[in-house]
Amino acid sequence: MNINATILGQSIAFFIFLIFCAKYIWPPIINTIEKRQKNIIKEFESIANTKKKLTLKKIGLNETIQKSKEDAKDIILKAQILQQEILEEAKKKAVLEYHRIIKKAHIEINNEKLKLQEELQKNTICLIINSVKKIMTNYSMDHVMNNQMIKKTIKDL
Repeated sequence: MNINATILGQSIAFFIFLIFCAKYIWPPIINTIEKRQKNIIKEFESIANTKKKLTLKKIGLNETIQKSKEDAKDIILKAQILQQEILEEAKKKAVLEYHRIIKKAHIEINNEKLKLQEELQKNTICLIINSVKKIMTNYSMDHVMNNQMIKKTIKDL
């Protein structure tokens, strides 16, 4: 056998094998590889889209959190203002109540003072009348004796 014939035969067999592989074996393998590449590309695109969506949602969430914080600050500020208004109103009511009570107490004190003055006047008048009666019943022309009676009456009082 000749080496050239062997090489030529092997080359023809190899060439036929290549044609057979190119026609029947490689197309399904290449199709499978292409499908997998397409699936991988789709997955990468899906991951990229998901990352974008996640980033957008994160931004939206941060905005929502910031808005919620601002709303909470506004609510707290309004509550503090309302608290101050309630305290001021309560202070005003307390001051009005204080003045009303003080005024009522002054009126009661004045009324009690008037009653006591009237009672004191009545008692004084009674004492004067009693003193005058004693003086008149024991009336004498003697001034010394009158002075002694007045002193005694005053002492009795």
